[in-house]
Amino acid sequence: MAQTLPEDVLYAIFFHALPSKFVLMTIEPSNKPWMVPPLTFSLVCRSWRLLVLSRPNLWSKISFESRIESGKDYRDPRIKPALIQWLSRSSSSPLWIDLEVDGDISGYVPDEILPLFLQECHRWSTVHINVESGVRFARERNPTTFTIRCLAPLTFFSAKLVGSRSPVACIDLSHNIASNYAHLEQLSIGVGTTVCLPQIRDALRLPHLRSLYYRTLGRGRTLESLQCILSASPNLEILEIENPPILPILTPGSVLLPRLRSLSLGTTASYLDLLSCPFLREFTYDIEFPRDLERTEDRAILELQRIRDFLLRAQASPALPLEILKLGWLEVKGIVNLNHATALKELLVQLKSLKTLVLHDYALNRAVIEMLTVPTEGPLEAILCPSLCAITLGDSYPNQHRDFTEEMMEELIVSRWKAGRLRTVTLSFLWLISGAILFRRRISEYIKEGLEVNTDIMYFRARHAR
Repeated sequence: MAQTLPEDVLYAIFFHALPSKFVLMTIEPSNKPWMVPPLTFSLVCRSWRLLVLSRPNLWSKISFESRIESGKDYRDPRIKPALIQWLSRSSSSPLWIDLEVDGDISGYVPDEILPLFLQECHRWSTVHINVESGVRFARERNPTTFTIRCLAPLTFFSAKLVGSRSPVACIDLSHNIASNYAHLEQLSIGVGTTVCLPQIRDALRLPHLRSLYYRTLGRGRTLESLQCILSASPNLEILEIENPPILPILTPGSVLLPRLRSLSLGTTASYLDLLSCPFLREFTYDIEFPRDLERTEDRAILELQRIRDFLLRAQASPALPLEILKLGWLEVKGIVNLNHATALKELLVQLKSLKTLVLHDYALNRAVIEMLTVPTEGPLEAILCPSLCAITLGDSYPNQHRDFTEEMMEELIVSRWKAGRLRTVTLSFLWLISGAILFRRRISEYIKEGLEVNTDIMYFRARHAR
């Protein structure tokens, strides 16, 4: 019956089975790396084979991943010829490539596999490269470098290259000087990458860029490079910045991002002096405090003040539009509880529209729990964050000392539920064994009434692992 289906229906079914997934794994006789769609379909009958071979798009979506067992040979000589066959049969079709490899200690992927894709880089449309080759926390003094021109048809590019055997990716934006050349919509500049910009920085144009991840630790990526990319991206909606150097004094609001709705900082909040984001909806501040700057306690207060000043400076209306706020910091050596509750309150009191609040690690202590708890007496108008309907609290790692109790968290949840807005609570603490808080009388009653309470001890650990 399947052989009588119309060609367009068959094509849609075959295309739905993509991408063609190749797996780099320990060599065994049963492994057949070429037995993946669409080749498998071509072996069914003559009509299916004619259809598959006549449609290059069916060969243009390729996924490559690894399942490598330590100490065993995984360099399968059958994979490379199969990939060559796929790339040949895809003809001139734009390529969709997902390369996700770790544990490649011998450098097989950068030596044998990656060059095959690089030969077709002029056809790249959507490309994600995350490769760990050789010794993980090492890098050759003069690694091989390959250059990717971010021109059509490329719309999505993400690169992260880790390890002593991995090459360096040069992301070339020097030709993106006119709107008709710039098609990039998402760009991720990760570890093992450099950036090449136009000689005249103001000439850069990235009008379609919607999402940017920028990790500044590495060669060829400076504050000037980031500022240039941001200034060329007026339609940016999502921005994530990690690990920049200590910054010089900046002109407040020197880069206007009128459409930015989500901003994530894994670095000092002084970066906010660079930006003006009047319609920001989500802000994440997640950092490991360096130990060579201000005292950690002073630093925590100062960072919260910077965040507040940034939001107030950029506001487009009397009410700040921020709806989601996520705050946390790690590695606070020698300090158990930071005295930052007052600075946090000065920030939160401005956020009348805040709906989701996430606090973890050293952003959370007894004073903060008490501050967020709604008083039993007093007008409802005085409630901090009156629109708050979702709260997430927790730790990234076990054995962190806490000065608050399960009873205090229960009181926070109960008071917020009674205030009429709270709907969802997520708690991620190792010492909340088996979700014991769920069985407290008041909590269990409110769960029956519709309150959702989740206890997930891996929530923040999994988040930081990514």
